Amino acid sequence: MKWIWNKGGDAYVDFFDEFTAQTEGNATLFISASTDYAAYINGQFVEHSQYPDYPFKKVVEQIPVTVKSGKNELKIVAYHMGAEAFTHYNKTPALAYEIVMDGKVLATSSSKTTCVKDPGYEKEPYFITPQLGAAWRYDFTQNEGVRTPAIEVETGFVTCDRPSKKCVLTDLLPVKVFAQGIYKENGGETMAERMQFAYNTPKYFHELTDLNKMEYDDLHEPITFKGEGGDGIYVIIDLLKETAGFLHFDIEVDEETTCGVGWGEHLTDLRPRTHIGPRYFAIDVKLKKGRNVLDEYFHRWGCRYISLNVQAKSFKINSLTLREQKYPFAFPEKDFGDIHLNQIYEVGRRTLELCAHEHYEDCPWREQALYGMDSRNQMLFGYGAFGEYALPRASLRTLAYSITEKDLLAITAPSHESLMIPTFSLYYVMGVCENAERDYNDEFVKEMIPYINRIMGAFQRNSRDGAVLAFPGPDGWNFYEWITLLDSWNRRYEGVEIIYEEGVATALYAISAKKLVRLFEQAGDKENAKKYADEFAKAKTALQRFYNEEGKFYHTYINGDERFGKHVYMQALMAEVMEGDMAKHLCSFLKNKPDDMVGQTLATLQWTYDAILKYDGDIDYCIEDIKKRFGTLVNKGLTSFPETEKCEDDFSNAGSLCHAWSSVPCYVLDNYYKK
Repeated sequence: MKWIWNKGGDAYVDFFDEFTAQTEGNATLFISASTDYAAYINGQFVEHSQYPDYPFKKVVEQIPVTVKSGKNELKIVAYHMGAEAFTHYNKTPALAYEIVMDGKVLATSSSKTTCVKDPGYEKEPYFITPQLGAAWRYDFTQNEGVRTPAIEVETGFVTCDRPSKKCVLTDLLPVKVFAQGIYKENGGETMAERMQFAYNTPKYFHELTDLNKMEYDDLHEPITFKGEGGDGIYVIIDLLKETAGFLHFDIEVDEETTCGVGWGEHLTDLRPRTHIGPRYFAIDVKLKKGRNVLDEYFHRWGCRYISLNVQAKSFKINSLTLREQKYPFAFPEKDFGDIHLNQIYEVGRRTLELCAHEHYEDCPWREQALYGMDSRNQMLFGYGAFGEYALPRASLRTLAYSITEKDLLAITAPSHESLMIPTFSLYYVMGVCENAERDYNDEFVKEMIPYINRIMGAFQRNSRDGAVLAFPGPDGWNFYEWITLLDSWNRRYEGVEIIYEEGVATALYAISAKKLVRLFEQAGDKENAKKYADEFAKAKTALQRFYNEEGKFYHTYINGDERFGKHVYMQALMAEVMEGDMAKHLCSFLKNKPDDMVGQTLATLQWTYDAILKYDGDIDYCIEDIKKRFGTLVNKGLTSFPETEKCEDDFSNAGSLCHAWSSVPCYVLDNYYKK
């Protein structure tokens, strides 16, 4: 098979091929696209969702398909983003495919393949978010252009097999009409801004429809909306829970018009929050007269609500919902003998599920990006929840391949970003070690060892007397968690290097070295085991410089003769490094935090619970703390755990309500709790 694209270099291209099969039966579609694809055989959807990859590790998918005897038609809609993003390593626009049956090639990509710019899709000149990449619009009024032969392209791709299972799509999700009314435009350049700024006037359901009973609003049957007095009609659809999936859109209008389709996780603004700073959670759709149907397979939405603004006095919704996309996890039955704990656990497991697709991702709404720290939490918390080991290894490989010339991982993978969060590379090291602790795979460990040694070497070189220093330069973001000082925003590089000794980084380095001793012992590598035992000892000794004898706690930073920063996160990490009476003292400190100690976000609570349960054994304290923190979130009606306890109010109103680094209750209950 050849790599091909269309001559115009468009973002969305339809490719067509015909082939003949001697008999009806099973065949295999080999396929790879620079960004993504959706494949159809004889008009029936087959598969989508390219594994996110690199040019030097270009994944070729193997899809089982059914062909009929005689003539068959293949259509592939291929998407090329054409930009760098946190979730996308930009590559040459290209598609390659082959259909093989009983060892015989029935169809293959070449200059004989015909293609044409997809008539509906159009890439927007701006991003959905800086992480998600290019926004898009859809036009139902356009007809297909003239098909022309594809051109063969040189890519330099080095191909490989898919490293994990394919995700699956569910049936259409059930929904409810949550709210409806008329809207008046109030400015805005993009559809996302227009939907966010519009004046919405709610109406009772019977005022907009011919129905007079609310039980008919569940879209089990088509509903016609009618309304006057504004610029159009809005409808808000409730998916009933936080979800992640692909749009199914089926709308009828009496005349050609436009509409906006937005999505979001909450209704704090009395509508989904479609515009937040440089983020645009809405698409612009041009509707033809009559029925408009779209099953979308390129842009996964993380949301609970869908909003629809139609510039018309009347329209019909036949269906407006999502197909949820899921990684095929196993779900062992869980019962902790407490209804509240069971509920907290299942919300945590649901959050973990929503944040794992082709790879782990931090949140399905705003980013869908593979980060070293976020994914390490998800892997660790998911071992008990799912018993899954292959997806962690696949994601750890993807992270490893992002390593830069500075011997640290890029901030996300796969990406071409120069920005790095140095300690996230240490979380990758921990992730490899923890995977081996639970399901040792010699081939995988040996493949990862060169990356591990490069990363640990980068920290050794950036240390002073055993203490890790702040990494210099504009591309080194010395971030630990979203807490004052630990987010590093007031310590960012501004052209003048300020050399801090970083307590959190030193503790994380020590913990990583300690874990590596065990890893290399498992691998039978005594030399490296000894090497990292020495590194652990040096880092542990250096950490004593951060100790405040008077207050019996550890400072977070040293700048010359100044020691500063009072963070509970640092204390939790120190308990992992210390032993005996000191570890027990730190556990007591964690349970009785002085008022002037800065607390933790949900993302780092695992360290606190681990320390207390390993060295103090106070399960009652941890369970009560979980019930207080996470039970409060469940009682608010959340169906997934948020990025921080501030929920949507955090990050200048861009806080995520689904972020799997917060699913720590699953880890504690699976590993420590006995009913």
